[in-house]
Amino acid sequence: TPLIVIGNKVSDEIPFVGIDERRAAREATDKILDSGYERVVFVCPPLGESKEGNNYTHEQRLEGFRDAMGSRFTGAQIISSESYEEEATSILEERGGRTAFFCSGDIYAMDIMKYLKARGKRAPKDYGIMGFDDIELLEYLSPRLSTIYNSVEEVAKRAVELLFDEMEGREIAMETYERYRLVQGETL
Repeated sequence: TPLIVIGNKVSDEIPFVGIDERRAAREATDKILDSGYERVVFVCPPLGESKEGNNYTHEQRLEGFRDAMGSRFTGAQIISSESYEEEATSILEERGGRTAFFCSGDIYAMDIMKYLKARGKRAPKDYGIMGFDDIELLEYLSPRLSTIYNSVEEVAKRAVELLFDEMEGREIAMETYERYRLVQGETL
């Protein structure tokens, strides 16, 4: 049965279409560092703790963060828990210096911004923050979140094209990557 996986690679045996999550996260982290932040905190859902689900995209984004941080900074930290808003607040309140959060999804960034706003903290004055995915809801958020545009429509279109190719017996690549881009918002 012809099959194409979109966005979240589940097997090396099934063709995959998505963006280069790792490279995009590396570029996003570089942008944060170039903006002068002393501490960068990566925020993502719990990884590897459950047999349920597939965390490929978040794992790739974490690897991109680690690639960019390398040995350049000791100010790197990872939050991978259900209570990420509280942990982010704790980090911001306990330590001085310029802190930025890089969230592996825009929803996490929006949650942190809302949580910190209720505590009198605002981006970019008190902290920096970047999301990932450039979801449509961001157009209603102020300040506008800096994020990575994840080309969902282009990925879906390419996946359908490849599926038809596969159905017609043509050889297709096991991995196909579409474009992404950094969206400069107002939160860094």
